[in-house]
Amino acid sequence: MICISVNRITASAVLIVVVSFPGALLMLLPLNGRKPELIKHRFSSLVAQVCRDEPLSKEIFPSLNAEFDSHLYAGMLQQCIKSNDPAKGKILHCHALKRGDCFDLFARNILLNLYLKTGLLSDGVKLFDEMPDRNVVSFVTMIQGFALLEEYDKALDLFFRLRKEGHELNPFVFTTILKLLVSMDWVEFGWCIHACIHKLGHDTNAFVGTALIDAYSVCGFVNSAKEVFKGIVEKDMVCWTGMVACYAENDCFEEALDLFNLMRMEALLPNNFTFASVIKACLGLEAVGVGKSVHGCVLKTCYVMDPYVGVSLLDLYTRSGDIEDARQVLRRYLKMMLSHGVS
Repeated sequence: MICISVNRITASAVLIVVVSFPGALLMLLPLNGRKPELIKHRFSSLVAQVCRDEPLSKEIFPSLNAEFDSHLYAGMLQQCIKSNDPAKGKILHCHALKRGDCFDLFARNILLNLYLKTGLLSDGVKLFDEMPDRNVVSFVTMIQGFALLEEYDKALDLFFRLRKEGHELNPFVFTTILKLLVSMDWVEFGWCIHACIHKLGHDTNAFVGTALIDAYSVCGFVNSAKEVFKGIVEKDMVCWTGMVACYAENDCFEEALDLFNLMRMEALLPNNFTFASVIKACLGLEAVGVGKSVHGCVLKTCYVMDPYVGVSLLDLYTRSGDIEDARQVLRRYLKMMLSHGVS
């Protein structure tokens, strides 16, 4: 096997991977005569896939007499996130420390994300503080972690620290801080953030613009949301849906329907949240007929069984006294649940 001499990868480790992962041999054989870096990269990918299986991962670790690179660690840490397994992530971290292997910044950020997503805040803080270098992703991950646990003041302190250290304020940072400020109900500082976004020209970006629309919607500033919407250069479906939802949530029902009709004229395909918001607007206007037309549009899409749309339709029909249509919607959902074995 060609990998035996590359980066001290042992024959037993290669054998475990090849036996455990169908197709591994076919992936490794074409590498004969290639650069060691390419072989190591391919082998790392295979090990990361095998390590999805806990018994195999316990067998592979002691069998590998190789230099684990950050690519391999990052792949396995991603699997820990997917399986919601912080314990295995800690094992990997300890494994690296004992061997003297170094995580690069990319792998450290993944480990940080794992700790914070699984509620291990103290471990995440310790890792963050001990990082030899940090980037915007490190800070945003920590801010999101604090916000998730409702540690809003600490999250905001990190934002100020990010700015003090001179890191770039990119769209990812702004969308994160806007969500944080909405949770804190800090409207005044939200205006300051919007001014900063405008100064850097990010308010024309659909990603940031939608976050601003959502923030203004929650605060009830419909006109401000409308101005942001107008300024977005390339509006995507999420952006349009955010504005329709803003109108519907703030009782601007006619505006919601008008914007929905404009969407259709622009040949944009509504998603489930768009339909749910428009149906809510129909209920607010007591326009059951229009609601039925929207229901007809829903039936032609993949959202016919979507729970958000279903609840909105049930609300529309029951509140308007249209019990028969409500029953039909309910029957359809019950049939779907039974067909999927949901009790």
